[in-house]
Amino acid sequence: MLIGNSIGGVIALRAAQLLGENCKGVILINCAQRLMDDKQLINQTKFQQPIRLILKTLTKQRWISKRLFKNAARPSVIKKVLQKAYPSGNNIDQELINILHKPSQRLGSSEAFHGFINIFDDYLAPELMRNLKIPVDMIWGEDDPWESVVEAQKWFNSISCIKSLEIISKAGHCPHDEAPEKVNPVLKKLIQEAT
Repeated sequence: MLIGNSIGGVIALRAAQLLGENCKGVILINCAQRLMDDKQLINQTKFQQPIRLILKTLTKQRWISKRLFKNAARPSVIKKVLQKAYPSGNNIDQELINILHKPSQRLGSSEAFHGFINIFDDYLAPELMRNLKIPVDMIWGEDDPWESVVEAQKWFNSISCIKSLEIISKAGHCPHDEAPEKVNPVLKKLIQEAT
């Protein structure tokens, strides 16, 4: 059983694909929809397409990505991002800020950031699930500011390997951290069913 949140969901799906019958299932928690991927271009408006091209060109510039990273890797900015990701404000504390800030201080972290923001042609969750033979369950924070619950519902209604979608009210991008009292019982049940 593999569990992944956000981009970790895409990674869990790819790992499940590679593991084949050795994987019993996947649980996606607010799986990344990767709207900046080149394959998503057809879903964007005529207004969004040129803006996306400009952003793509800018992020390839290392001096720009280093500045973006330097700004983003500050505790005050991390806290603001967490407040957006966790709309209820639950479980945002100094310990969480420190956990997220510490890796940003490592040698090579700005280069890792540069690589990550320049992935424009990679795996998309619906593609990975298209021929998956194992069950996929989804848990979704209803108020996620980045990964639309509407898109999650479309996936649930159109992708055959998805067997459940549990929407967590008043939770955002990381419902497992923001509302563990709601998510942990669901995770426990799904893991028990799979094993």
